[in-house]
Amino acid sequence: MLGQEKPGGLVRSLVAIYIMVVYSLGALEQGKRYDFFCNDSQDIFNAEYVSEDNTRYFVKLSNLVTSVPIEKALVRHIQESNPTDLDKKNGFVFTGLVGAIFATGRLVDFAGFAPTFSLSLQRQLVAGISAIVRIDALRFQREKMSLTLLSVLPGVEYSSHYSFASFTSAMGLVLGGAYTHGITDTTTIRALIPAAVSYLALRRNLTGQMLFILSISVAYFHDKLNPLILPGILAGVEYRL
Repeated sequence: MLGQEKPGGLVRSLVAIYIMVVYSLGALEQGKRYDFFCNDSQDIFNAEYVSEDNTRYFVKLSNLVTSVPIEKALVRHIQESNPTDLDKKNGFVFTGLVGAIFATGRLVDFAGFAPTFSLSLQRQLVAGISAIVRIDALRFQREKMSLTLLSVLPGVEYSSHYSFASFTSAMGLVLGGAYTHGITDTTTIRALIPAAVSYLALRRNLTGQMLFILSISVAYFHDKLNPLILPGILAGVEYRL
């Protein structure tokens, strides 16, 4: 009959209406402020949504900047900003790692590797760049002889905006000093020496505030008698405070 819609056409119309409703509920509204939680640890809070294309969101961070892009591939969660919660987002990131540093040179005859623990605290300075303070502890041991190194290392970290298989990468360099404590059959040695660590970190999101980290590093200890260049691998978690 004229004016009577076929069942198939009615179903298609209902599906189209449903899709439009779902899209409108999930779409970002121009002029509103949102928090963007990203896989590369560079979360962006209280950003004003401007527009988007197929691969990027464009947001406004201040009145002085028209808009900046955020790669959609990096964004794992978006929520509307709550002005009352802004003071709680301090931007600090705490990291704990465990693993091993491998012996090189003369240390190979002493011990093959040293169990290693690393704690660090970092905070973003500008987009992609963070300040970091790192504390490393490692210990080589063979029977009654041992070599312990405790390092305090401030430095910087650069986070890449590229991701692969849900992992994002970062590179860091920290420079400072190490307290060394060596025990042999005949003597005990204590000293403060320069130290440095360069590293590549791979991150993958676990929850809203926690990420898994795999870190490949090279540590340098400037002992005048036996300078040490020690590769290592560590894994652990990063927690956003």
